[in-house]
Amino acid sequence: MRDRFPWIAVGILLFSYVLWNYLASSAKRSEHAETLSTYRALPDGARGIFLLAKSHNLPVQRSQVPFQQLSEKDALIILGANLQEPLNAPAWRTQESETQTLLKLIQNGMTVVFVIHGSATQDSHPQNPKLESLPNEATEKFLEAFDVRLSQIKSEMEEDTPPPETLSPAFPSPYLIGVNKLKATPTHFIQINPEKTLPLLSADNSHETKYAAVIAPLGQGKLIFIAAPTLAINRNLLSEDNATFWLHMLQALAKEHREIFFDESHHGFEEKITIAKLGAGYNLQYVIFQLILAAVLWFFSLKHFGRPKAPVEMAQYESAVYFQGQSHVLQAGKHYSHAANVILQRLVEEFIQHFSLQPKTQLSTLIEHLNSLHAEKAAQALESLAQTAVETQSNPSLLALARQATAIRQHFLPKKDKENESG
Repeated sequence: MRDRFPWIAVGILLFSYVLWNYLASSAKRSEHAETLSTYRALPDGARGIFLLAKSHNLPVQRSQVPFQQLSEKDALIILGANLQEPLNAPAWRTQESETQTLLKLIQNGMTVVFVIHGSATQDSHPQNPKLESLPNEATEKFLEAFDVRLSQIKSEMEEDTPPPETLSPAFPSPYLIGVNKLKATPTHFIQINPEKTLPLLSADNSHETKYAAVIAPLGQGKLIFIAAPTLAINRNLLSEDNATFWLHMLQALAKEHREIFFDESHHGFEEKITIAKLGAGYNLQYVIFQLILAAVLWFFSLKHFGRPKAPVEMAQYESAVYFQGQSHVLQAGKHYSHAANVILQRLVEEFIQHFSLQPKTQLSTLIEHLNSLHAEKAAQALESLAQTAVETQSNPSLLALARQATAIRQHFLPKKDKENESG
């Protein structure tokens, strides 16, 4: 035991190190998630909003599926995203199809809360964010369907003037109950059509009224568009009325819809793929073709080479045991005709194995098969041996039958005879 103690101690230390790293990595499981993902617990994440909703028993879930699998009866919240083509996506999930599907869901009654992606969510220099990042083309086309356009803050303000950090309600709304002031830095100002769009949040410290969030109806549903991504980050939930804003918005959505989904598909979190989805997106017909090809190759190989045969050594051992038992019968009762039939049957079995016939093929069937193969001499030799076996009634005649059977085997089954010799 004392000799093994050093190894046991080293093993315990290694196990403790691995366990500690595992627990530490589990505690940091949210670091790999993108900014404004509900899986991210860091200051620039959005996990706080999801936990806030869960603590008030609101029907919220994370969605890891494409828009095609959602229902217009539910509400969808997209935090910090640009509508873009997913990486390694199948052919049916393209940028345009995702946008059109989302518009169709809104027209049928879905409410979508869309918080734009922006560099202001970064921890570095939150007071002076980089404002050169713009929404991609798919996002701009999506917003044009609601007659909503974005303008850069840098083009409307002086270079040295920081963007506004305080937002206030523009008009009374059920989504703004109890909200007086919000702390958030908009990345863009929203240009709206007053006849179609309702302002939701405005920037306080600008010279003229500028909007950072709007409600844009479309069909039976609506879009709540927010151009201030820092409104959703964990760090700002304890500031001003940010938490109140999200709580009352989620409560209002819960009254209007069946469930509320936080879209995590655009953050790289996707549902486990199934066989049906694999076939729909990755050409299942090629897999089926390979299975059919394998079945065809198996069929022709079985037809050409026949079924697997027992090893030669096993057949020789079985024959030796069988003839040992038959020798006792012959010595006790002098059954020469029975011994002759045993020799004949053994030779017939060798012919059956050589020509890949059924194991219990009769002698007459074997002779017909040999005639069909134009092996008349072999058929005549077997017929003659069968006639000799019937007439065998003495030890010399049995020995002559054995010699005749050996000659037939060596002449018509030379390959088999060589195998027996080598064995």
